[in-house]
Amino acid sequence: EEWAQRVERVEREVEGREEWEARVVRVERDAAARAVAADSWRQESDAARAELGAVKKEQAGINARHVDAETMRGHLEDLRAEMGHARGAVSEARAALAASERRE
Repeated sequence: EEWAQRVERVEREVEGREEWEARVVRVERDAAARAVAADSWRQESDAARAELGAVKKEQAGINARHVDAETMRGHLEDLRAEMGHARGAVSEARAALAASERRE
């Protein structure tokens, strides 16, 4: 009977070790799967950061072109004002010339 109890105890220990080894294998597989998922997420995150950087760079270019366009618009308005003054001066000069010709 004592031998039977020993055999039974050893069998339980063997079953316990087998269960433990199976749990270790499951945990190792789970850890490996999580590592793969983490690497994938890291790659996606890096790609998203790169895309965000490209979008920010493009936005900065758009903003710079907008500033350039506003600056050019301002120059154009200044040129139009100068043209208006020049036309006024030309009209005055023509009027003065016509008056001078009439006096002669």
